[in-house]
Amino acid sequence: MLVTGTSKGIGKEIEKILQENPMNKVYGAIHSQDKIVTNKVVIDLMEEKTIGEAVASIILKEGKIDVLINNAAIFLDNPRKDKNLSRIDNIEVEVITKTIQTNYFGALSLTKAIINTQLNKDYLRIINISSGMGRLSEIKEYAYAYSVSKLLLNTMTIAYSNIFSEIPKDFAMVSICPGWVKTDMGTQKGLINTDTAAKYICSVIEREKADINGKFLRYGEELDWYKKV
Repeated sequence: MLVTGTSKGIGKEIEKILQENPMNKVYGAIHSQDKIVTNKVVIDLMEEKTIGEAVASIILKEGKIDVLINNAAIFLDNPRKDKNLSRIDNIEVEVITKTIQTNYFGALSLTKAIINTQLNKDYLRIINISSGMGRLSEIKEYAYAYSVSKLLLNTMTIAYSNIFSEIPKDFAMVSICPGWVKTDMGTQKGLINTDTAAKYICSVIEREKADINGKFLRYGEELDWYKKV
């Protein structure tokens, strides 16, 4: 199992919950580290090389990565922190590029690398931590970079789930919106604590392929890909 973005917030809680089961071999990805820590790997989603090295190191030790939780993300145009600077007409293109590279292209590269290692296996679960802001109708003048990055992440779920639905293997990919969570990103005004969010995300791993593949879920509710309903 590999969970990205485990230095804090939801990712840290997910890693903790999964490690409670001694049968799970859980690796937490962090952006950088000053010392070697057991079951931690360094993945910089802006650097393709670190993705390949991390995947290779886990495969060498465990022989597989059958669960991936794409949790790592950045929210540089967060209107909860600075509404004026989060407007599209005030966002630097560099901010949009970095956000999409981290939240989408980095996740896509890691996902492709892991799928390639699992082609001769029978089981795979990939959970993409998305947002309700990643729906087409939710693209606004504020938080444009973040919303587009999550929209793109959702398209990855849709595209790969179509492939997975056509093969007999127990492969599934799902997007999850954890809601407004109390984290550095969500701020302490969030309505959901990290433990609640992490427990829900971990519970989805155990669900049947038919119940989750190609779905956009939020605490038992299936969201529409395009709009609020």
